[in-house]
Amino acid sequence: FFPLSVSFPHCASSMSQITTKQVPSQKTVCIKNEKTPAAMLGSMISSLGISLLAFCADQSIPMAGPGFTIQQEDGEYYNLEAYLPVSGTGQPRGNISFREVPGGQAISLILQGWFLDKTSFLWCSGSYEGLAGAHETLKKHAEAQKLKVTQIREIYLKGPKDTASPSEYQTEIQYFY
Repeated sequence: FFPLSVSFPHCASSMSQITTKQVPSQKTVCIKNEKTPAAMLGSMISSLGISLLAFCADQSIPMAGPGFTIQQEDGEYYNLEAYLPVSGTGQPRGNISFREVPGGQAISLILQGWFLDKTSFLWCSGSYEGLAGAHETLKKHAEAQKLKVTQIREIYLKGPKDTASPSEYQTEIQYFY
């Protein structure tokens, strides 16, 4: 990892750290949805996540970590893949399959403190409203470091299934290169 002090005038705390990490490959259940309109992205992520949780519960497949998505922008639409790491196996059903998701080198920005303008941080503590601003921050850093981003993942560490309070949500954003 390489530390970086960044000043964010809209943030209560200005210390942040950009880390590089080797993310291991993961055995997952996966569901895909192509051509998701940008305005529907949040609700589609929720819907796909619920489908994966129900699939695992129906087949008694143990979860092995927090769910995550891989999103690729396609004009005004997104191609969306939702994943849930698992430690067991079962039978694929409908559009849900088992997939080994490759690992790799990624950068992740962790900011400590609350943003005053609801722009969340890269360990996004708070609601999902500020994810766009968080992505922009990490994108600018990747460009400055001349990193060729090959994949972007959002890992939902703590969300609606864990707490009723959006202020307690946590999301990590990883940019693979």
